[in-house]
Amino acid sequence: MNTLHEQSNAFQNDSCMPLVSVIMPVYNAAETLSQTLTSLRAQTYTHFECICVNDGSKDNSLEIAQELATRDVRFKVINQRNLGPSAARNRGIHAATGDIVMFIDADDTYKPYTIERAVDIFVEKHPEVITFGFDVEPNTCAPISMRELQTPRAGEFSGYSTTCIFHSNSRPFGVRVALAASFIQRENVHFDEAVGLGEDQVFFMYIYPRSQKTILIEDHLYVYTMRSSSFAHDLHKAQAHSQKIEAHMLVVKSIINDWIHKPWMPRAQKELISWILDFMLFDLVQEPPLNRSRFAAELACLLDRIQMSASTFGFLGFAPEQQLLQKLRACAQGIRMLSSKDLVVLYVKRRGVMACVRRVLAHLQGHSSYS
Repeated sequence: MNTLHEQSNAFQNDSCMPLVSVIMPVYNAAETLSQTLTSLRAQTYTHFECICVNDGSKDNSLEIAQELATRDVRFKVINQRNLGPSAARNRGIHAATGDIVMFIDADDTYKPYTIERAVDIFVEKHPEVITFGFDVEPNTCAPISMRELQTPRAGEFSGYSTTCIFHSNSRPFGVRVALAASFIQRENVHFDEAVGLGEDQVFFMYIYPRSQKTILIEDHLYVYTMRSSSFAHDLHKAQAHSQKIEAHMLVVKSIINDWIHKPWMPRAQKELISWILDFMLFDLVQEPPLNRSRFAAELACLLDRIQMSASTFGFLGFAPEQQLLQKLRACAQGIRMLSSKDLVVLYVKRRGVMACVRRVLAHLQGHSSYS
């Protein structure tokens, strides 16, 4: 059997070898951009283009990217006013000419064989989506919830799969995915620019049900760098708690708006409601009573759109979530305040004591959006 490197050489000697487009949004990344670009130039698979989308940087990020582009024709630079990372990724997707599309952030790196490994799987198994694992640097800084998500559970899936979406550590972090360009074009794959925090959750909820073949692999092909100045960290520090809830409400709205009339929705209702409750309520119960009731009312209206009846909950053995929904509606009406104790009961009943402990610790670390 050929080694990965030998297989890659075979592709590169073939005029039909896939071109890979790597999309990189860049915003004020002058301190880290050179290292990221170096990791791309060190790739064992060389038939790629890197589209650097400078998103209105105020430092010399644009100059760093442009200087490399003059020396290496594989690197292309697009300059735009600051519109946010989702808009930058979408601009890169539209400019991509490759057969396979991947993503990288300007403060992270690829392993030397990252692109090669993705190409090998596309050539051998012809998926539309590949999701892989990632390392964290420094590893000691990774919050508990992120550690659990570093390694997807290996598997192959076709169309909507509850296991793939909700039980395989396959979300979020859109940088650890490779997509067939034909799939992007057919399904109009894009990032929701109206969602500023949690856009990766929306992205994965969009692509997985539509993909005719998704492959999850355990290989760690991406290196995610934890920095206090990173975009996600800035949001957690700078935004008020209520603003974070409002941002996550936009995530829920976007997913429901997309899924509500889709053919997979009847099969997805149970797990989707369970995930939404998990995603929202640990933050919601920390709000003052008036805000708590207001957010509970908004969330209850969104969940009502999914049209899950109480009888269906009971039939599916979904009693803990049914009870929590009833308490959410009571909170919305100001009859009874939803509490952390209610959530602990849900977790213990649904997932066990250890899962509850991990979830609470993750919330205390301020990274509940990773769930």
